[in-house]
Amino acid sequence: MPSRSSLPPSPQRQFHRKPCWCRLSPNLHKRLVMQIIPAGLIVGALWVAIGSDSGLLTRHAEHSKLASFRARLNEVEAENMRLRRLVRRMRTDPVQIERAAAEHLLVARPGSVIYRFPAEELEAEAKAD
Repeated sequence: MPSRSSLPPSPQRQFHRKPCWCRLSPNLHKRLVMQIIPAGLIVGALWVAIGSDSGLLTRHAEHSKLASFRARLNEVEAENMRLRRLVRRMRTDPVQIERAAAEHLLVARPGSVIYRFPAEELEAEAKAD
């Protein structure tokens, strides 16, 4: 069997095709290099800056969540302070203890009268006034 180098070149080897970017016209090649590729890079960079997982849209959504969590935290802290004051008054003020017992447990001193009104009637009267 003869060696490869002694064989005549095949027609495919004689007509080696240039890569596709070399076959472009000079004007199109220049336009590709000077305009289209930089524009593609700019669009890609903008997409990464705005739309990716750490982009501006995601950051804005996270800041909105953080603001709502902070508002809820302030509400809970205010309610917590109100309840702490109530507990402090309940420990020191006997009148506050009697009021809480009358409101929640319907318990009063002998001879006292507890008046109860249905919540719907109170709301209707408040709206009527």
